[in-house]
Amino acid sequence: MVKRLLIDCGWIVSVDPAIGDLKDAKILIVDDKIVEIGVNIEVEADESIDASDLIVMPGLINAHLHTWQTGTKSIGSEWISPDYHKNMHSNMATRFTAEDTYLGNVMGALNQIDNGTTTILDWCHNLRDLEMAERAIDGLEESGIRAVFGHGTAKPPAG
Repeated sequence: MVKRLLIDCGWIVSVDPAIGDLKDAKILIVDDKIVEIGVNIEVEADESIDASDLIVMPGLINAHLHTWQTGTKSIGSEWISPDYHKNMHSNMATRFTAEDTYLGNVMGALNQIDNGTTTILDWCHNLRDLEMAERAIDGLEESGIRAVFGHGTAKPPAG
């Protein structure tokens, strides 16, 4: 069955020179595919979204993210690279479990979605074993974000 979704937009920032930016326009989506963008779309829709007071644009891409570190993002803003490696990788990261990595990835990916990012490259550079890698991937999958999982440098097993 064909599903039609119509989004009533305040402003469309298309990032496409052929379409341009449009005020008071609509987006027609049929079966999860954008089929029309314009100001004069008149169709019967199965569902509609009123975004008339919003800016609508394509999702953003974050091409470099250490999602597992979401819970530490306010720590170390004054560090320089040697401080980061000493304090994060040689200290804090060694205390992370597979479940901590999973939670960081779920929360981090949801935070990205909330801020308009729909695709990330997660450079996960705190993996000590297969379980940590699998839980990191689980977190990304469960968040619903589009993600590329970048297996970063392996760490020695906790011990």
